[in-house]
Amino acid sequence: MRNLPLPLPRFGSFHRLFDDLMMQALPTVEPTATPRLDIWEDDHAYGIAVELPGFTLDDIELTVDEHELSIVARQTKNVDATEPATETTATAETNPTAEAPKSETNGPTRTWHRRERVQRHYARKIQLPHDIDAQNAEAKLEHGLLEITLPKSKTKRPVRIQVRP
Repeated sequence: MRNLPLPLPRFGSFHRLFDDLMMQALPTVEPTATPRLDIWEDDHAYGIAVELPGFTLDDIELTVDEHELSIVARQTKNVDATEPATETTATAETNPTAEAPKSETNGPTRTWHRRERVQRHYARKIQLPHDIDAQNAEAKLEHGLLEITLPKSKTKRPVRIQVRP
């Protein structure tokens, strides 16, 4: 879509301006990455390992209900707290010599042309064939790997009752 050879070079700056405006109005949609996971079971429990690099304990929410595990991980980067920044203005984009607004911090001022790492979100529901003992479920996060242990419920399964004449 972009950077095609232009038959009329005098329109080059117009096309660049149009491309820049369109990129702001309609940012490209990147494919959503789904973290890889492993699921296993033994006689007593299910085990699940999910790769969540860069997420902290506060970013992750787990919910267990009888046959289902819900994993939600949200991360929003707070730009103001970590690095001085200013948003790109139309003047700075169209006129490279124009000065961007200054931030109120003592660090260097940045003008952002593209922000793709500000927010990450992951949500997944996993159906399990056996009831779960949610009270004894455990999870730990270490080096970007979330490991979940879901003990199987010890309650008796339904028993078929034979009807007699």
